[in-house]
Amino acid sequence: MRREAVLGALTAINLVLLAGMGLTQILPAKAQDSPGILRGSGLQIVDSQGRVRSSISVLPAKAGEAETVLFRLIAENGQPSVKISATTASAGLSF
Repeated sequence: MRREAVLGALTAINLVLLAGMGLTQILPAKAQDSPGILRGSGLQIVDSQGRVRSSISVLPAKAGEAETVLFRLIAENGQPSVKISATTASAGLSF
């Protein structure tokens, strides 16, 4: 008898919690106020001074060249330290 009362109380508590969650307003997710994280057709990661330190870009096709995806890791002095590129015909890695 005692066991059924405890289980009934737990069930009632669960139903109240479920109803409370269903009645609350679900707010949409909002973007952070930090500007410049996602730009155009690529992604740029910036440091605290606003300098681009990493980027992923999709470069459009040109005459005689295929569309290129380019990933760069950039040192503090602004020079790329690692570059990885890929097209439908080839791929490259540069340090």
